[in-house]
Amino acid sequence: MNDERKRLPKMNLYNNDISDPKAKAFFEEAFKLCKNSKESDVKKFIENNRLASSPEEHVKAGFYSLAVAKFNKEIDKEESGKYFHYAGHILKITNYINQAARAYANAGSVLKDCQDSKNIELAVRSFAQSKNCYFDIGNSELSEKMYIEEQETKIKLLTSKKVSCFSLKIWKLSSIFGTSFQRWYCIVLLFILLFSFLYEYLYRYKYIIINGQSKWHNIISPVYFSIVTISTLGYGDIFPIRWEAQLVIIFNIFIGYLLLGLGIGIITRKIKGH
Repeated sequence: MNDERKRLPKMNLYNNDISDPKAKAFFEEAFKLCKNSKESDVKKFIENNRLASSPEEHVKAGFYSLAVAKFNKEIDKEESGKYFHYAGHILKITNYINQAARAYANAGSVLKDCQDSKNIELAVRSFAQSKNCYFDIGNSELSEKMYIEEQETKIKLLTSKKVSCFSLKIWKLSSIFGTSFQRWYCIVLLFILLFSFLYEYLYRYKYIIINGQSKWHNIISPVYFSIVTISTLGYGDIFPIRWEAQLVIIFNIFIGYLLLGLGIGIITRKIKGH
């Protein structure tokens, strides 16, 4: 197996620097042909050898695709993105996994800025493939970045199709698509404080009461009741006596279950990634 598959990327995410001398020669040869107005010859070779049985011709087709993609990056974004995607597919098959991951990443980066949904959809698939390639070589950090790009581009795709993406936007807001504990902590704290203010108001106007000999303390008690309710523990020492308060508590419990599910999802993703 060649060294490209084993080496983890240390350069910029979208940089396709090539360390394998033979592969680099293929790329430079194709790029030179493109600059000399022979791009059609390069594309013809790619088309004829995308499924080549000869390993060398197959690898050559992959790096030729990469050259065409780079050549068109500032000229024709749609063409560039298509050939980056081709390159990723061929390079993945030929075990140039690092190069495949970067090629797919470039495809997604170029195509996500297009206006038509067909190209945006290909960008989503490209980011997903890049995510899988980085995961396969053990680079969980870049795999997670590609996952976030994939979800961001899905929002753009759904928006372009005039389809609701409210749940994805909420997921992004609450935990950056299930990847950020920091964002999740902030959202949990925000809801605890929000419901604390509500419970203080409800207690003052006798919508909730204290059971037994307990006393209500203006700062601690509403925070305590908010935490107990959002975590669905429910000790029963404070309870509602009006339907308005009952609705608030039901909503608090519902939010608690959602946040618990998000937290478990983040933990699961982190364990899987490492």
